[in-house]
Amino acid sequence: MLALLFGRAKERPDRVEKPIELTAEGVWNEISGRLREALNENTFSTWFGQVHATAITENEFVLTVPNDFTREWIDGHFLGLIGAALAEVAGERSVRLDVATQPQSTPVADSKPPAQAQIGFGMNSKYTFDSFVIGSSNRFAHAAALAVAEAPAQAYNPLFIYGGTGL
Repeated sequence: MLALLFGRAKERPDRVEKPIELTAEGVWNEISGRLREALNENTFSTWFGQVHATAITENEFVLTVPNDFTREWIDGHFLGLIGAALAEVAGERSVRLDVATQPQSTPVADSKPPAQAQIGFGMNSKYTFDSFVIGSSNRFAHAAALAVAEAPAQAYNPLFIYGGTGL
């Protein structure tokens, strides 16, 4: 079955057999080439585009993946294929997936102060209580909205106003 998935060099006349370098990168290059043949290009680049080989020992082959999600997905969906290709390339070894640790970056403080602080959280000045036209038909709505604005989550919470437009 593995020969069907990956194809053996002996069975493929278009592929010249060359010795595989038994370094982590050399083994991974061979395995990733076989995976690329077995999977479509989008699947391969999505799941294996940022995978790197870190170490190979007598018993273990270590791959580094970018995050936990990728590790879990590869472990659940592709670990069998990787293990089979690894067995063909470098003999039986277990495959370990490590998540890459990224150095903690310290945020750089802005050296210049903001030009002008925004007042009102970017609200349009036309839609404030100062410019609100109070009439006999909207006096109660204005008072309720003002009470909610002055004491959020206390009076009239939630506030729902329904009615026609205009004064």
